[in-house]
Amino acid sequence: ALDYGMWKNARNLFDEAKPTHAMFMDIGYADTWVSVVAFTKGKASVLSCAWDRELGGRDVDAALVELLAAEFQAKTK
Repeated sequence: ALDYGMWKNARNLFDEAKPTHAMFMDIGYADTWVSVVAFTKGKASVLSCAWDRELGGRDVDAALVELLAAEFQAKTK
């Protein structure tokens, strides 16, 4: 979020009066994090941060494997 804000701020892409909101997601192997940040010229404010330590890429992989295995079973009997 800081890198995003500094890059945009250096190019004067933020308004001083009206904030620009951005959401950042980090989906790791075992967990997921989400943050919402408001950017104004020269300032960043974290509005919200949430996470799920039990939902990650491994869970998406497992769900896809189950779905594809079921479809394969149905087609090949």
